[in-house]
Amino acid sequence: MKRLWYLLTGLLLLIGVIACVIWLWPKPLIPKDIQNKVTSVIFVPKNPQVINKKGTVKYDSDLKLLSYQATIFGVNTVISEQPTPESFTDIPQVYQKVLDSWNQYETFNTPQGTVYLTRPGKQSNEEVGVMNSKGTFLFIKPDSNFTDSQWRQLFNSLQTDS
Repeated sequence: MKRLWYLLTGLLLLIGVIACVIWLWPKPLIPKDIQNKVTSVIFVPKNPQVINKKGTVKYDSDLKLLSYQATIFGVNTVISEQPTPESFTDIPQVYQKVLDSWNQYETFNTPQGTVYLTRPGKQSNEEVGVMNSKGTFLFIKPDSNFTDSQWRQLFNSLQTDS
C-alpha cells in the first residue's frame, strides 16, 4: 500500500513539473498560425527597452499586414510589416517618392537595412521609422517621438523572427 502511495505521489509530482515547464516555456511573439500566413520576413526588436505586447498581434490577410503594439523606451508604439509592394521593386523611384511625400528627414544604416525617419502628416511632428528590407516593408510609429539615439538603438536591435 505504501509503495502504491509513493508511486502515485511521484507520478503526480512528475505531471506537475511537466505542466509547469510547458506553462513557463517562452511563447513566440507572433503565433504560429499567423507566422504561417505571413509571406515576408518578420522583423522583431530584441532590446531590453522593448516590451512586445503579445495580445495585440493582428494579421490582415487582405492587406497582408502584420501589426502589433510594443512599449519602447516607455512609449506606446505600433509596429507594422507587410511584403514590399511590387511597385517599389519594379520602379525603385516609387519608394523614394513615398518617402518624399512622408517628409523624410533622416537616414541611417543598420545591419538589417537602411532606415528612413519621416513625418508623414502635414504640419505634423509625429514620426514614423520606415525600412524596406529583405522583401518586407516595415514601419514603426510611436505615440511620442524618440530621440535619434533611440531610433538607432531600436532599428539596430531588429532580428528576423522565424
